[in-house]
Amino acid sequence: MPEQSFGSPRTKRRVDRTTYGLAIIGIVVLVNMLAIGWFARVDLTENGLYSLSEASRATVENLEDPVSIRAYFTADLPPPFSSTSRYVKDLLDEYATYSHGMLQYQFIDPVEQETEKDKAKKKEIRQDIFGRAVRERTTQEYELLGLGIPAVQIQVNEGDKLEVKQAYMGIVLRYREKQEVIPLVQDTAGIEYDLTSLIRKLVRPKTPEIAFLTGHEGPDLRRELRRTYGLMEELYNVKEVDLSQEQNIEDTIDGIIIAGAATPFSEAERRAIDQFIMSGRGAVFLLDRISVDRRTLSQNPIDHGLDGLLEHYGVKMGDGLVLDVESSIVNVSHQRRFMQITQPVPYPYISV
Repeated sequence: MPEQSFGSPRTKRRVDRTTYGLAIIGIVVLVNMLAIGWFARVDLTENGLYSLSEASRATVENLEDPVSIRAYFTADLPPPFSSTSRYVKDLLDEYATYSHGMLQYQFIDPVEQETEKDKAKKKEIRQDIFGRAVRERTTQEYELLGLGIPAVQIQVNEGDKLEVKQAYMGIVLRYREKQEVIPLVQDTAGIEYDLTSLIRKLVRPKTPEIAFLTGHEGPDLRRELRRTYGLMEELYNVKEVDLSQEQNIEDTIDGIIIAGAATPFSEAERRAIDQFIMSGRGAVFLLDRISVDRRTLSQNPIDHGLDGLLEHYGVKMGDGLVLDVESSIVNVSHQRRFMQITQPVPYPYISV
């Protein structure tokens, strides 16, 4: 029988980190959706006009100070970009209507903002050292770049020719001295969720603070969960807390995440976590009881020392494995005559 190898411990840890990251992203999105309501747009008219979700209406109806929005969309965009532009404008109309004057927006074509000097600059084409056609940026282009809205290249049919055109499709939201940006609206899916989430982020007096409890051979937040960290930072202040160095979890922290711990928490650490939960704040536990060595398929128990704490709150962790044919992919190597062949196969075990 050909000899098989199911990857290194490093590969297993990498897959586990990915699993934790995806789980955290899913939980964060779910919690945020529950916090601001489920977004569903319902077609109420024959010509396709839509109404805002209840969550979006409630958000703008309760504004206490003005919110201003500037949508930068190049005019006369070809399909499908033109329909995206119309959709965003209709959506902003609805936000403004339900806000009772507290949300105002401008729909701006950057080309119309160009001065005569800018138009002259666009005609001054030269070649760089590589022979590419380049020109100096206009004042408007510098301004948009400073706001965080980049120009994108789209293909446009001009008569019988296919040309590349520079276009803008970004949104800037301002509230008092704070600002948020959607650099590029690529499609309409999720744009209402994004806008309402950013409005709520701007107007709330305090951005919720989420802490990852580090150590215990868990994943490195900034390296192994970098994408997760970036997504969470869009809505929360994210920090790391090492309870082996700090006796308590600060009162400013609104929620904690414990992900992938593989060594026991001390009694003092468990007490700090328990006191945090008892104070009415939230906690997310992403833990395993079994570690599987994919080289030998042997099972090794994981002792994180949190079973008693979880059982106190009505959660009991099992020590079994679920067989899942749709789970993560690992590289399996086997020998065929004089060649060693590596092929990806589903890794079937998920601990429960």
